[in-house]
Amino acid sequence: MVSIEMDEEVRACLVFYSAVLILKTMCMSLVTAYFRTVRKIPATPEDFFFLPDGKCVQDDPDVERSRRAHLNDLENIPVFLVAAALVAMLCRPEPGMFALHMKVFTFVRCVHSVILIMAVRQPLRATIWTVGWTVCLSFVVQLVNSALNGLQ
Repeated sequence: MVSIEMDEEVRACLVFYSAVLILKTMCMSLVTAYFRTVRKIPATPEDFFFLPDGKCVQDDPDVERSRRAHLNDLENIPVFLVAAALVAMLCRPEPGMFALHMKVFTFVRCVHSVILIMAVRQPLRATIWTVGWTVCLSFVVQLVNSALNGLQ
């Protein structure tokens, strides 16, 4: 059996920011539900039970923005969390640098969702997204580097 050693500070950081990112992703469905309720736009015809005077439309801007923010989280956060966990377990990262990666990614994901929901004009949203993508890429590069060093 392989034993994986992890710095306690890195482990605590990984667990805390992973929990924050998971909770943030979960909350995005509540934001969409809020907009559906306020705008009286059920997701499906069956949901008229809860919103009897609503109308089933697919093009409300606020509902669609919150849905897109949630979907964007579902596309980006799991990949980051897997990369972060692998780096924490396999690369023995320096705790301060690992924490910086986790903090920056968490911050930009929160800002990205707010910017998307509030319809802030580009290029701010694209810039914020790129920062998060680059942080994730940094973890992936560390993993590849670690794997290549292990093959020597």
